[in-house]
Amino acid sequence: MKKNIIVLLLLLLGAFFLAGCVPKNEAETHFSNATAFLEMQMFKEAIIELKNGLRLKEKDAAFNDRPEKPTLLATIYLYDNKVDEAKMVLEEAVKKYKRDWNIHLLLASVYMNKKDYRKAAETMEELPLRIQDYGEIDLMWGLRYFGENRYEEAEKRFLQAKEKFLAQSLKFKQESGSSQFIKAGATIMIDTLLGNVYDKEGKLPEAAAVYEEALKINPNSEALLTNVDIIKRKLYLKGNPQDANAHNSLGWLYHQKGLPAEAILEYRLAIKYDFSYALAYNNLGLVYFDNKQYELAIASFNKTIALDNDKKALEYAYYNLGRAYRKTKDIKKAIESLAKAMALNSQSLSVQREYKIAFLMNDKKANYFDLGNLLFENEEYQEAASVYQDLLAVKPNNYQADYNLGQCYLKLGEMAKAIAPFKAAIKINPQYWQAHRMLGLVYAELENYDEAASEFDLAIENADKDKLSDIYNDLAYIYSKKGDLELAAKTWRMAAKYDKKKAEKIDKILGVIG
Repeated sequence: MKKNIIVLLLLLLGAFFLAGCVPKNEAETHFSNATAFLEMQMFKEAIIELKNGLRLKEKDAAFNDRPEKPTLLATIYLYDNKVDEAKMVLEEAVKKYKRDWNIHLLLASVYMNKKDYRKAAETMEELPLRIQDYGEIDLMWGLRYFGENRYEEAEKRFLQAKEKFLAQSLKFKQESGSSQFIKAGATIMIDTLLGNVYDKEGKLPEAAAVYEEALKINPNSEALLTNVDIIKRKLYLKGNPQDANAHNSLGWLYHQKGLPAEAILEYRLAIKYDFSYALAYNNLGLVYFDNKQYELAIASFNKTIALDNDKKALEYAYYNLGRAYRKTKDIKKAIESLAKAMALNSQSLSVQREYKIAFLMNDKKANYFDLGNLLFENEEYQEAASVYQDLLAVKPNNYQADYNLGQCYLKLGEMAKAIAPFKAAIKINPQYWQAHRMLGLVYAELENYDEAASEFDLAIENADKDKLSDIYNDLAYIYSKKGDLELAAKTWRMAAKYDKKKAEKIDKILGVIG
C-alpha cells in the first residue's frame, strides 16, 4: 500500500507540475517528453527524462533558487526508493518555500512512507485551505488513526477523503490518460483503506461492498481478490464458528497476505475444532518456518506425520520437515525426511531439488558448483554465494562460478560487490557475453553510463542472435539516460529489428523522443 500511495502522489505531482509549471528553456524537450511518458504511465521513461531535464536546468543559476529544483530532485529520489535522501531535500525546501503545494505533498508522502501520518497531515495543513480540496489531509489523518487502532475516526476521515477527491476529480480531463489513472488509483486506494477499517470494526458486509467496488476498476488485483476471500470466509465463520476447514482456509489467506499472527490464530482454531486436522498442523509449521522459528516448525510438521491420516499433508510435512532440519544444520535428519517425501511423490521438482541440496551438503566430495546452482534455484542467494566462494577458493579459474557469484550479489541487492566476480569471469573468458551484459547492468544501476555502454557493446559482439534485442534495449536506455535521444532512438530501432514483440512499446518511446 505504501508504494501505491507514493506512485499516486507522483502522478498527482506530474499532472499538476509538469503540465506547465517548469520554466520553458533548453530543458523543455526533456520535460515535455516526461509529461508524454507520464500520460502513457511509462514511469521509467518519464523519470529518465526528468533526470535529463534536471541535469540541463542545473546549469541555470536562476533555476537553482526555484522550488522546482527540490521538487524534481525529490521526485526522482522517491521513484528510485531513496526515501531518506528525498526527506532531507524536502525538509530543507519546505522551510524556504512555505506555500509550495508540490513540496508539501511530496514531503507528506515521505512521512507516509515512514508511517509518520501525523507529520504527513501537519505538513499539508501548513498550506492555505484553498489548495486542500483533494482530501489529502483527511487521507493522512485517516491513516494515522488506523495505525493507532482508532477505527471509527479513521472511517470518518477516509469517507471525507473519498467524497472530496471524487468531487474534485470531475474537473480532470476525461481524455487524459494520467488523469484517469489517478482517478482510478485513488478510488481503489481509498476503497481498500475503507475496507480495511470496516474489517477491523467488524462491519464485514460494508468491507465486502467497498472491496467489490474497487475490484470493478481493477478485477485482476490479487490483493483485492484476497481481501474479498478473507471477508467471505469471516462472514461464513460468523454462522459456522466451529468449521475447522474454514479456519484453515482463512489462515492460509492471512499467511499469503503476510499476516503471520492472524494466520497462527486461525490455524490454532482449526486444530481446536479438529484435533486430527493434519494439514492445519503442517500449515501452522509453515508460518513458523517463514518466521525462522524452526524448532516450533519441526514440532508442527512432526504432529502432521504422527497423525498419518492425510497422504498429501504427509508429503508436505516430510518435505517441510526436511527443509527445517536443513536450516538447523541437521543434514542427516533432513535427508531422512526428504527421502520419505520422495517416496510419496518422486515427481515433485521442489522435493527433488531439496533432496539434492541436502545430499550434496552431506557429501564432503560434493560438486560445489551443482550445490550452488541448486541453492540459487531455491532463492537462497546468500547460501549460494558462500558455496561459490568456497569453490573459487580451490578452483579460481571457474568463470561460470564467478558469473553465478555475481548473480547472487545482484539478487541480494549488493551491486558494487557484483563487479569483481563479473570482471573475473570476463578475464578468464573475454567472449562470455552474459558477464559483459550483467556487468553493464550493474554499471547502469550505479549510474556509470560510459562503462555500461562499453560492456553492452562487447556483449553485442558475442551474443546469440536471439539475445541481441534485449541487449540493444539495455543500451538504448543507457543512451537515453545520457541524454543522447538520437542515438537512443537508433538503438531502439535495432532492438525492434531483432524482436518484433518489442515493437509496440518501442514505437511508443520513439513517438515521444523522435
